[in-house]
Amino acid sequence: MNKKLSLLAACAAAMLFSGSLMAEDVYEWKSGRVSTYSDVPKNLTPATSNIVNVRTQTSRPAAAPVSQQQNQLPQIQNNNGEISAADLQAMANQRQMEENKATEEANRKVQEQNEAARASNCNVARINLQHAQTARIQNREQLIQQYQSNVNQYCN
Repeated sequence: MNKKLSLLAACAAAMLFSGSLMAEDVYEWKSGRVSTYSDVPKNLTPATSNIVNVRTQTSRPAAAPVSQQQNQLPQIQNNNGEISAADLQAMANQRQMEENKATEEANRKVQEQNEAARASNCNVARINLQHAQTARIQNREQLIQQYQSNVNQYCN
């Protein structure tokens, strides 16, 4: 009896969790009055489909609104689907400029972190030198020499 109950509980748990683990986007589109559901958008173009949340039964557009897409894509000339070379070059230049800005920002942050670490190391080296100069230990001269070299390394 216990084995049957535990097997039944394991099967129920597997069925409950397997649906959420395999949950992917479900696309919906309408042809006339008929709704069609699939795991890929209609004609592989997300603009013609909606994404349906199976649990809540709500849908949202699969593609960004047209106003947002216009900012990302160059204008198509003469309605024949061709994009001019100048537009492509301008897009590439803009993308490169954005990447350069991101790289410069990351480099600036790393530089600031390095400067902060260098200042911290300098402060620690000076404190160590100060303690070594006032210490009453046998190898005081050796410690002073070592800490003075640390100060020279980190503070100059």
